[in-house]
Amino acid sequence: MIRINAASLVESARVGADSLRSNPLRTVLATTGVIIGVGSLVAAFAITDGVEVWARALIARESSVQDVVVTARTREQVRGRSVAVHGYPVFTVDDAERAGAEVPGVMRHALTLNGRAETEFLGSRATVQLTLATASLADFAGLQLAGGRFFTRSEEMRGASVVVLGHRTAMELAGVHDALWLLGRTIRIGDDRREVLGVLAPPLGGDEPDMIAFAPLRGGETLLEPGAPRTPALRLKARSIDAVDSLRTDVVNWLAERYGRRME
Repeated sequence: MIRINAASLVESARVGADSLRSNPLRTVLATTGVIIGVGSLVAAFAITDGVEVWARALIARESSVQDVVVTARTREQVRGRSVAVHGYPVFTVDDAERAGAEVPGVMRHALTLNGRAETEFLGSRATVQLTLATASLADFAGLQLAGGRFFTRSEEMRGASVVVLGHRTAMELAGVHDALWLLGRTIRIGDDRREVLGVLAPPLGGDEPDMIAFAPLRGGETLLEPGAPRTPALRLKARSIDAVDSLRTDVVNWLAERYGRRME
């Protein structure tokens, strides 16, 4: 048990106060030094924490580090030869909805199918990377539009003949006109004709590296060039960068429960 000598404590405080009064300049300098030191430490930690938060937000926004992508394996190597896999699952919109609701730690979900497609408008042609997707892709990928809008869930479910163009694609097809001039107009994709609903905003870092376009997944497979894969990818976004590993484990368990032996 620690005993406190009140008289000694009072005497020490009196001596300290007398010393501070007898040396005011030294007191001010010492106090100022303490304030500067504490302020410097607080500022350094605040800057460090701020940079970490900013870096995490930038990585999450500009990369797919928070994403878990599940694709079916359609071929495998057997004794050095590539052979087709039978009975692999083909993910559907229902799978994406159920994964979003049943897998712990999922913040957003989307279903996509990628391939190349030929586009044309008034004699201007462009080969684009066409992404067939659910309407949730806009929120999942944080797509920013310069004009117009992304297709809705209703348009996705009925397979509406609509398309959203990347900014570079729209500029290529618009010719001498502005990219947004294409909004509401009809372009040809493959043998189909589709209304342009929206045009993406150009990336902050410059032009898009590729010409891209987006269309509803339902009924859009015929737009892709022959030879394109026909197995949509299930995309799930973790709630944070730190939760990605946990989400991967949860996804594996969910797939095993839902598909059983077909996932082996």
